[in-house]
Amino acid sequence: MDYVDPDFGLLEYLLIKFLNQMQFDKVRVKETVHERSEALLDLLTTDDQCQVFLEALQQIDQQHVVNFINQNGGLKHML
Repeated sequence: MDYVDPDFGLLEYLLIKFLNQMQFDKVRVKETVHERSEALLDLLTTDDQCQVFLEALQQIDQQHVVNFINQNGGLKHML
């Protein structure tokens, strides 16, 4: 997702909440913002983690991403 910026506090917030150090490092070493965002989103596997992710976005002033995600009523997309 091009809108998520995993830098500037998001990863650190999620490290405190549910990421372990190995997961944090796996995301952090990616070269581009897009690669870091994709790696981070791949780690969201539970509804609780997704909720914490949304809370983290709000805490670090990425409300626009929360709005984008919720614009469809929070429905999950099926592949």
